[in-house]
Amino acid sequence: ETIFSLAKKSLGFLGSWYKLVLVGVIIALACAAMLGFLGTRLGLSIRATGDNRDMVRASSINPKVTITIGLCLANALTALAGCLIGEYNKFCDINLGTGMVTIALASLIIGEVFAGHRGGVGKRVVCVVLGSIVYRLIIALALRLNISAEYFKLVSAVIVAVAIAAPNMKDYVHLAKIRSNARKLRALSGKGDETDA
Repeated sequence: ETIFSLAKKSLGFLGSWYKLVLVGVIIALACAAMLGFLGTRLGLSIRATGDNRDMVRASSINPKVTITIGLCLANALTALAGCLIGEYNKFCDINLGTGMVTIALASLIIGEVFAGHRGGVGKRVVCVVLGSIVYRLIIALALRLNISAEYFKLVSAVIVAVAIAAPNMKDYVHLAKIRSNARKLRALSGKGDETDA
């Protein structure tokens, strides 16, 4: 008996929404566990290793150990996601994991766009989840528009490219506004000098 069938028995009053509720609860628990772990001394060491490996090494922490633990944690979450997909589909196939690296990369990049440069770990974890939801919504929209399945990799690549370019474009637009304001101020100051003369 799968976890979804058990959830259907207990959450059957929700109709077809019970799957969404179950997945939402599992994601919330996973995020809470992740935040709790990253707040510990070991979690802070892993975060510090990602920021500056040399500083961690100078603090008498072995970066190889923290990297290994980080990879183990990432693979454990990947295994959990794979188990949920297998439970949902009621079968497993080796081709189910095809393209998952691209999906994960796109979700992370979109999440980083939402998170911006400021914010704590909690905001970043939530933004990564939001990024994966947005990515799936874009794929669902592509399906609604009857885009051929052959072009899904192209759609994924375009999503990743747009997500990577978005922060740079934001900075470019902000810089262009500053330059235009500076030109206007120069023009106004020049007119003021002429009238004074």
